[in-house]
Amino acid sequence: MPVQKRLKIRVRGGVQVDRPVAEVFSFLRDVDRFPEWQSTNFEIAEKRELGNGALRAHGSVRDRRNVLGKEIESVYQVTDLQEDRSMTLEVKEGPVYWIMTFSVEEVEGATYVTADGGGDLGDLGVSKAATAKSCQEMLENDLHTLRDVLESVSR
Repeated sequence: MPVQKRLKIRVRGGVQVDRPVAEVFSFLRDVDRFPEWQSTNFEIAEKRELGNGALRAHGSVRDRRNVLGKEIESVYQVTDLQEDRSMTLEVKEGPVYWIMTFSVEEVEGATYVTADGGGDLGDLGVSKAATAKSCQEMLENDLHTLRDVLESVSR
């Protein structure tokens, strides 16, 4: 089912990772690793048009998530990908709309990762402000987990 494109919630965050840009970007594109650092993601159900398991332009993934107590199954697609620079994922099918751009840049031998996006999660039974605050906290926690996972890998 197509989703309505509305941005009711906006989130943005960033984190510095002590790893090279190419390594960080490769990790961000590896859908099988999403559940390791995305707290809401609990199942990758289907992958389409991926290159060696990595997201690429127009590739898509069907996954299942638990967002603020609401189980969501959706299909998101890579709508823009600039190698070792940025990747935009947009929900194309499902009960909610969400779009997120991950950008990477080199900062003094490390990589700064920025995540910027938002969407409409529908009625969760709590205020928009509470939903937005929870989503912002989840994003920040996920980015810190991303950093911790990447930095724990031995060089």
